[in-house]
Amino acid sequence: MARIPPSQLLSQLFGVQGGPRPGRRPAGEPAGPARADVLEVSPQARAALEALRKMGAMPEVRQEKVAALRAAIAAGTYRPDPREVARRLLESGALDSE
Repeated sequence: MARIPPSQLLSQLFGVQGGPRPGRRPAGEPAGPARADVLEVSPQARAALEALRKMGAMPEVRQEKVAALRAAIAAGTYRPDPREVARRLLESGALDSE
């Protein structure tokens, strides 16, 4: 699975595009009176940034677990409990229809 850089992901999530901002002074034009820039971040953007931070800290694939499962499957010893699989699917909401 390919990783998407956070800036690109935010662009996709919120429709933000890079480039010059309206009202910017062209290069070489004298500066007028200084004014403070203000940035307001919505709660949704904060939540998205926190999710991105957490995702960035997680390994993409747990190689040790994958290797152990592959070995068990190849040896014919992998026997998942069907009731446990069903219980976890139901708890996760993976089978809920939207």
